[in-house]
Amino acid sequence: MLPRDAWIAATARGMSLTGDGVAYVCLAWRMKEHGTLAVMALTLAMAVPMVVAAPWAGLLADRVSAKRIVVTVTTVQAAVTSALFWTGSGPLTVAALAVLALGTAVVNPAWMALLPTLVTEEQLPRAMGLSQSFTAIGNLAGPALGGVLIAVTDTRWPLLLDAGTFLVYAALAMALSKDRIPDVVGRGRAGFTEMTAGLRVLRGDAILRTLLWVLVVSVFGFGALNVVEVFFITNELGANSTVYGLLGLVYGAGNLIGAQIFPRLRIPKPRLPLSAVIAELVIAAGLLCFAFSREVWLAAVTLAVAGLGNGVINMVFGLLFAYRVPDEVRGRFGSAFGSIITVSSLTSMAIAGMVGTALAASTIITIGGLLALLAGLIGWPVIVRAQRREPVEPAESVAVIEQGVSVKPLGSGEDAEAAEHRG
Repeated sequence: MLPRDAWIAATARGMSLTGDGVAYVCLAWRMKEHGTLAVMALTLAMAVPMVVAAPWAGLLADRVSAKRIVVTVTTVQAAVTSALFWTGSGPLTVAALAVLALGTAVVNPAWMALLPTLVTEEQLPRAMGLSQSFTAIGNLAGPALGGVLIAVTDTRWPLLLDAGTFLVYAALAMALSKDRIPDVVGRGRAGFTEMTAGLRVLRGDAILRTLLWVLVVSVFGFGALNVVEVFFITNELGANSTVYGLLGLVYGAGNLIGAQIFPRLRIPKPRLPLSAVIAELVIAAGLLCFAFSREVWLAAVTLAVAGLGNGVINMVFGLLFAYRVPDEVRGRFGSAFGSIITVSSLTSMAIAGMVGTALAASTIITIGGLLALLAGLIGWPVIVRAQRREPVEPAESVAVIEQGVSVKPLGSGEDAEAAEHRG
């Protein structure tokens, strides 16, 4: 049985994402009246602050109480979202969304670093599965609820719902019985060296570094899908907007199933990295089959498969983050990791948008799938070699940053023996 804190954290995350989905649909609907450039500005306002603020946000997460960060920032976000209720100005909407994204950039690494402290190591896979399940539900419910609320009311009232979810997020954070309070005694000044500690951990861990680039390529492929899938579904499959929405729900359901199934497989720690590569290959296969689909039912099946792979890979990375990244640098690592993924997604969407007029949507999706497939096939032997070279005793951990922070090997003691017996 998972502790109360794990359920509180998962509920808070799911509710926050639901509110974010509602808000984005409403703001995108509002901004479309100002033209394509306005919608593009809205997208940039969501993404750019996440990248620019990453070094400072990660350091803040490793210097300040997680609960204090979440409560303070989400309360400010609630106020900003409420202010959007009163204005329909395009520039003010973009500016407000940038402030909200800045808040998210600060909250995410703190919340990500907090979760492993709420449960025991044995409970962590189930806690991650619970969190990913609520995340998938939030991502599914938010846009759908936003669309319904726009139809029933307008683009203003749903924003108050989003503001309410921020306040609930703050209240649930305060209700947690545990907190992550970093030990700042003896820490250096907030300079470049301190802010980039997460990147140095990433650079010093061959397994995490390889898996990151595998995931970057996967996100790159999905970024292209996000841009052209509406044209593929409507033009090449001949489906309507209802089918388009239902296919999005099918993909989200695949994510949810992946997050539910993976903890029950009880994969040993040493086999987690290869599990991520397998999930990446499943995503690639789903993308490629989707690109060649000519029937709606087949497109639905292939998207469900890709979603399942995505749910698993999110689970694996969450566990590897908890197992391999030292607690004192988790905020900075998570922030750096997230910003790299965001850059990959933005680059992919920009390229897909530019070539979308020259290439068929199915061709662009096929290219994304082939890139993901190639990344998985190359990543597999690299991961195997890295695991063979990795020390198996904790005492032999390799220091990668100042203040004695080290990368923790996955296969040590009982875990390594269990993996050998299962092999």
